[in-house]
Amino acid sequence: PFAFQAVPAVAVSILILPLFDTLRVFAMRILKGKSPFYPDRTHIHHLLIDAGFSHMQGTATLIAVNITLITVAIMLQNLGSLNLLALILLLASLVTALFFQMANRKQLT
Repeated sequence: PFAFQAVPAVAVSILILPLFDTLRVFAMRILKGKSPFYPDRTHIHHLLIDAGFSHMQGTATLIAVNITLITVAIMLQNLGSLNLLALILLLASLVTALFFQMANRKQLT
């Protein structure tokens, strides 16, 4: 009853936020012609702080999102690894876009 059908997707869902955030930030820095190791405030936790969250609220939000993604992966593992990986990546992208929009909205006010 506790066997996983889509092991790679469940494993990725556990680490999706830090992996996705790191790859996204590195790619954006390279596209801007900067070193991937150049410091800036484009990580997800900075977006939450810029949106008005405290450090604890931002951490709690990221934990809740990660737990939600893990739960989705476990509940929908019958979709198969590739489909589930695509879904998890899409959800991580949507969450990041939402955080960007929240930070931009806060900066405009």
